[in-house]
Amino acid sequence: MSRAAAGGLLEAVWRRERRGRSGVYGPLYRSGYLNALVAGRLEDGSELALVTGTHARHYPYFHPRSKWDDLLLVAGSERGSERGSERGSERGSERLLVTGRNISPLTIVLGPGDRANIAYHGRALRASGAAVELDLHLELRATVYAPRAEGLGFRYALLGLQWQPALVSGSGSLRLHGFRRRIDVAAGMMERGSLTHLRGHIFHFGFEYLAVVRPGNESDPAAYVRFHTRPLHGGVTGLPLRLMLAGDVASEELTLSRPRLLHGDRLHCAPAASEPIEVLLTNRVDLGPARITRELVRIGEGAARRYALRERAGEASE
Repeated sequence: MSRAAAGGLLEAVWRRERRGRSGVYGPLYRSGYLNALVAGRLEDGSELALVTGTHARHYPYFHPRSKWDDLLLVAGSERGSERGSERGSERGSERLLVTGRNISPLTIVLGPGDRANIAYHGRALRASGAAVELDLHLELRATVYAPRAEGLGFRYALLGLQWQPALVSGSGSLRLHGFRRRIDVAAGMMERGSLTHLRGHIFHFGFEYLAVVRPGNESDPAAYVRFHTRPLHGGVTGLPLRLMLAGDVASEELTLSRPRLLHGDRLHCAPAASEPIEVLLTNRVDLGPARITRELVRIGEGAARRYALRERAGEASE
């Protein structure tokens, strides 16, 4: 089982789910997650982008298949790298994926205090299916914001999601093909949450989520988060949840900057209609009631280039 931890004053946001356990209380169930999106620069000036997360049993659905961990990593220079990458050259760009229900070598820690780190040591897969040895370690400083409630009720009596974002920055190291490189600068966001929800297919929900970070802006890190929750089912089946979600009680659009959260896209991080968007890596997981798709994408060009996690849950499983 992957190791995930969260500490500090706000344990209710992660609770016992951090040890991979979930609770069932009559018609209710509780589960949780811890996610990270980080972009940075290696010692040779090339870029790095990382999406990783651990999701406890029954997140987000009360179903035995609803649990997964993953890591999506892009590292190195893209220029002239296709041949080098296929031959395993340390100079080329690598696009690597690790996914599974439990990834034991993966560690994600947020807290206690302003400490955070991400580590992985094990095999990762290229798009071709070839496996490579990956050793990644990031030591980060976190600005952790107050928890936010999405759903019905309030913090200690909430039917929905209580989540807590954090802005992170720091440095680390990356070893590929036996070559170690410094990660001179890395910045982005982490996010932890606890879901308390009703069992039953009429309460299954889908969502669209977007998080955007700038690569390696350690001195002035910033991130953008936008998500919207909706019923998974249409018609009469989805009516109870549609009524519960009336008024956008489970939707947000926020900018993370130091020292506080700002509503809306204050720093214009979200992709403009005219900007190119390139999907770098994709992970699709069957969670039982629905499939989830997580994509590491690159937005824009040149100095305006950003990296994002684009996530969709809502394609019903067959």
